[in-house]
Amino acid sequence: MDQEILSSLYSIKTLLYFFVTISAANLCLGALRFGFGIRNDMRETSGKVFQMMVDDYLATNKLDELVRHCDEQLAKRPNDAYALWYLGKARFIQKDFHAARLVLSKLLEIEPTWTKSHVQPMLDAIAAAESRGSETAANPV
Repeated sequence: MDQEILSSLYSIKTLLYFFVTISAANLCLGALRFGFGIRNDMRETSGKVFQMMVDDYLATNKLDELVRHCDEQLAKRPNDAYALWYLGKARFIQKDFHAARLVLSKLLEIEPTWTKSHVQPMLDAIAAAESRGSETAANPV
């Protein structure tokens, strides 16, 4: 009888260890999900702030600040498509067509789906501006 009780207690102890381990694992996973959720929210917010700033620089024609801000963003995130797009746009407006084309080429590697909607119209505008002797067309995009 004592052996049966000890065996039952051992089984209960094993089940308790199992439930404690599962509970701890769930707690850790929940904390990780929460942490990743916060990090994703911060990235999204950071992206919106970046876009608002560069839109303001464009609207107020502060192209040097725009270029500086894009360069800072690209130093942190070299494949940031939005930073590349705005940098290419700023270089186009500054009539630095070679630099604009280089930036847009990198953007094509990162975001090939942007070709038709964003990159190709800008490359066409660069070609048109170069063919007119460096006179820029109206803001293409």
